Amino acid sequence: MFKPVTLPPARRLSDVVARQLEHLIVEGRLQPGEGLPSERELAKQIGVSRPSLREALSELRSRGLIEPARNGGAVVTELTRTSLTEPLSQMLERHPSAIRDLIEMRDVLEAHAAALAAERATAADIRKLEAALEAQIRGRSRNTASLAKRDLDFHQAIAQASHNIAILHTAHGLTKLIKVFLQRGYEIILAAGDAREGKAAVEAQHAAILDAIRARDPEAARRASHAHLHQTEHIWTGAAASPSQARRRA
Repeated sequence: MFKPVTLPPARRLSDVVARQLEHLIVEGRLQPGEGLPSERELAKQIGVSRPSLREALSELRSRGLIEPARNGGAVVTELTRTSLTEPLSQMLERHPSAIRDLIEMRDVLEAHAAALAAERATAADIRKLEAALEAQIRGRSRNTASLAKRDLDFHQAIAQASHNIAILHTAHGLTKLIKVFLQRGYEIILAAGDAREGKAAVEAQHAAILDAIRARDPEAARRASHAHLHQTEHIWTGAAASPSQARRRA
């Protein structure tokens, strides 16, 4: 991923290094929350001195592209974080009816991400999507947090495969909010009494999205994503209507 740099005329080496790292972030090859190699290792891979690397990292930190990691080193900043998700979380807690607004937002974002993924996904992206779906299918746990995590991994893989940095960072910034949403959705499915059937339905919807991406069919990917979110809304509206109705609809 990291390549030795050559110094163009009248350019500081640290600027060239910063540009390379920024390019990897913009491409999505360095993802939000991902840690950079150690300073020693990164300087070796890029072929520059550690002082030049430190200057480059300092520039990226000043621009908000990376930040210090808890255990040392640096990680790629999640450009949309609590400043976005906390107000939304509070709104949904106070006004559960606003869940439809969240579903509509996911529909817009995820359907377009799926369409872009159908156009742009690399072979590695496809393998990652297949692995995420396989992990979801193989999962036997009825723990809603685990179910939500595997579900979220699939959607995050689509965002990555879109190769759109704005979509990728927005998706990562919404991770906490969407995970809570997904976990509650699985609680509804399990409460309906048809846990295996409900889980299989979600997996079939994900498989349809993956099939369309694999077939390089953007419109089919968009339709499959729309259908998935429509079914999600159906589950939530059923739960809101009444517990007994939710059991029939889930």
